Amino acid sequence: MFGTQAYTSNLQSTRYAFTVVRKIVDGLWNPIGLIAVEANISNMENQVTELDNVTHGKSLIVDEKGKVVYDSDKSLLTTDISHSELFQKAAGIAGSFYDTVNNEERLNIYSSSTKTNWKVIISIPVDELTRDVKVTRNVTLAATLSIIVLALMISIILSFALTKPLTQMIQLMKKVQGGDLDVTFRVQRRDEIGLLGHQFNRMLARIRQLIQDIYQIEEQKKEAELQALQSQINPHFIYNTLESIRMTAELNDDIEAADMISILGKLLRYSTSDVTSRTTMKQELGYVRNYVELLNCRYPNRFLLQIDVPKELDNYSIIKLVFQPIIENAAYHGLDDSKLQMHLSIKCEYTENMLFFHIRDDGCGMDAATLDKLNTAMEKESPPKKSIIGGIGMKNVHQRVRLHYGAAYGIKVYSEPGNGTDVILSLPLLETEPMLG
Repeated sequence: MFGTQAYTSNLQSTRYAFTVVRKIVDGLWNPIGLIAVEANISNMENQVTELDNVTHGKSLIVDEKGKVVYDSDKSLLTTDISHSELFQKAAGIAGSFYDTVNNEERLNIYSSSTKTNWKVIISIPVDELTRDVKVTRNVTLAATLSIIVLALMISIILSFALTKPLTQMIQLMKKVQGGDLDVTFRVQRRDEIGLLGHQFNRMLARIRQLIQDIYQIEEQKKEAELQALQSQINPHFIYNTLESIRMTAELNDDIEAADMISILGKLLRYSTSDVTSRTTMKQELGYVRNYVELLNCRYPNRFLLQIDVPKELDNYSIIKLVFQPIIENAAYHGLDDSKLQMHLSIKCEYTENMLFFHIRDDGCGMDAATLDKLNTAMEKESPPKKSIIGGIGMKNVHQRVRLHYGAAYGIKVYSEPGNGTDVILSLPLLETEPMLG
C-alpha cells in the first residue's frame, strides 16, 4: 500500500487517493506482473466522520514513514509529519498522550495496524471530554447555593418567629418595670415561648394579688391602731380617778376595795399603753395573774390559775395582750355553774423552732357547730370588731399574731361539751432566744 497522493484532472480538480498494489501469479505461482488499484479517500471518510462526530475531535492516519494518509481537516493530506511532535510522541503500537495546540489542551489516542503499519491518531479536546463533568459540577454548585440560600431564608424566618414574641415580652416587662401591672402576654403557641408567656402572666397575677393583700393588711392595721387609740382616750384621767378612789377606800379602812382598785389600775396601765409595742413573757404572764386575781376579788376563790412556762422564756419578746383575752373568754363564756371552782392553766410545749401554749379550762365547753363557727370566724380576713364587753377578743389575738409573726402562727380552739376548752397558741422560737433544756 502506498500513501495518499494528489491527482489533478483535466478539469483542474484535485482528488486524493491511496494506492493498493498486488502481485499477479500464474498457475505455477510464478509472478507475471503487478496490479495497482487507486482508492479514493472518501471510502474511509464516511467511517472516520462518524467517529469525529462522537468525539468532537479530528482523526489523522499516517503511514510508517510519517506521511499523512488521511486528515479530517484535509490540511495535512500527503504531507510528511515525521518530524512533528505529534508523530514522535505517538511511538509504539498504541497509547495516548496530552498536548496543547492553540491554547487548547487535547487528548491524543493512537493505534497501529499490524497489517499495513498505518497509525490512526485521534485528537479530542479535553473540554469536550469534561463537558458532562462540568455540567454536573455546575448543577451541583447551583443546587448547593440554592439549598444554602433556602436554609438562610428559613433560618431568618424561624429567628424572626422566635424573637418577635420575646421582643413583645421584653416590652411588656418594661411596662411592668414602669409600674403598669395590667398587661397580659398573648399566648399563641404551646411551645417554650408560650410556656414562658404563661408563667409571666401567672407571675403578674400573683404580684397583683400580693399587692391587694398588702393593701388589705395595711387597712386592717390602720383600723386596729384606730381602735387602740380610741381605747386610750384620756387614760391619765382614769388612772388619777382610780387612785383617788383607792385612797378613799383605805381611809375608810376598806382594804379589799383598795386592793381591787390597785389591781385594776395596773391592768389599765398595761392594757391601754401602746398595744403595738412588745413586752416580755414574764410581764405578759404577770398581767394574766393580776387579771385572774381581780376575777377572784369579784368571785371569791372561783378561779384557780396554774402557769407552767419555763423560766428561760421570761425575757421572750412577745406582743401585748395575747393570753388575757383567751382567759377572759374562758371565764365569761366557759364558766360552769355546777362546779365550785374553775381551773385555768397555761402550759408551754416547744419544738425545734416553734412554741405551743395550751390555755385550758375545765368549763362547760362548746358543741361542734359552735366550735367550727368560732374557728371559721377567726380565719376570715375581715377586721376584728370590738366585743360588747370591752375585750379585744380571740379573733383580734389571732390576727395580731399572724400580722406580727406570719401566717404559720396563731390560735386554734379545741373543745367538747362538758370537757372544757383547749386553745393552742403557736409562736415562733426565735434564734436569739436561749435553748430550752
